[in-house]
Amino acid sequence: MTPADLRVRRLAMGKGQKALAEMLGVQKNTVWRWEAGSRTIPPFLDAALSWHERRSPVVPAASTADEGFPGWHDQQLREAAGDLAGRVGIAGRNLRTGDEFLLGPDDPFPTASMIKLPVLVELFHQVEAGRVRLDDRHALAASGRSEGSSILKNLDAGLQPTVRDLAFLMMSVSDNTATNILIRLVGIDRVNEMLAREGITGIELRHEIDFDYLWEEPEHLGVGTPRAFAELMERIYRRAIVSPAACDRMMGMMAGVGAERIARYLPFNPYGQELVRRGLAEPRQWVQVAGKTGRLLGVAGHVAAVWGQDVELVLAVMTSGSGDPGFGVDHPQMLAIARVGRLVYERCLGVQPPT
Repeated sequence: MTPADLRVRRLAMGKGQKALAEMLGVQKNTVWRWEAGSRTIPPFLDAALSWHERRSPVVPAASTADEGFPGWHDQQLREAAGDLAGRVGIAGRNLRTGDEFLLGPDDPFPTASMIKLPVLVELFHQVEAGRVRLDDRHALAASGRSEGSSILKNLDAGLQPTVRDLAFLMMSVSDNTATNILIRLVGIDRVNEMLAREGITGIELRHEIDFDYLWEEPEHLGVGTPRAFAELMERIYRRAIVSPAACDRMMGMMAGVGAERIARYLPFNPYGQELVRRGLAEPRQWVQVAGKTGRLLGVAGHVAAVWGQDVELVLAVMTSGSGDPGFGVDHPQMLAIARVGRLVYERCLGVQPPT
């Protein structure tokens, strides 16, 4: 039984994670870890669920909005998103309690550059397997430069960045030219096969980055769900995919990405850890953030892990359908992502919503 199978059966029984944990006599954290794929599902579970399914009729699936923070309602997430034109999807988890924050978590969205996250994971799978070396160099050609965000498109032909350099550019500054080089290196099919193998459903890489299509067809690059991106980010944070060393490298490449989105209203300082090491700040003063953003015309998203002495969480927020052609940091979609980030962060700290 896969994590996805377990979730489907739980919802068919009309139970949230807490209710299923109580029924099985295990901790709630155990159920969400099974569903997240960070803990192996034991063989007895299939028989236990079958026994309960025979005793109880199948009921309509439980609303995922009921699985979150005690007293949580999707209306509060909607209010945080604000009067946003288009669609919004949210999937978050308090990694210390298992509480979830969900609003349309399984709705598909254009991924924009968030799709670079599974490309990175597959790259490190191939590094671990010996098919790719991080020290290998790839010559930058005069042609094949991608539009959109890219440093490499402005540099001279003949430059030979390493695979490690390309991966860092893809994640830290979302370099599209570096991304297309890596997509061709690892293969679109292998990225999607990796996701299927890991039991992460809901993300599909479709093509290389091609703005001949993307300005009008944002789904051309890839599609994904907030829940799937949050699950993938959680596994990287927990060092539970590829290898612990690979996860550490991936987290380093994503450090600080999205400071203007999920982390905008959080106590995040890009130099916070340096200040702590020099004794100029207290460890509790700052949180750390790592993740991947995405942005196209009408599309904005961010998936991130946020952690500190008092909090650990993962959160994916995806939006699409905005008619505002702007790309600034104060765009309504960007501010909506930031407000959701602040709200989920406060709930993970135990700050209750106003009554």
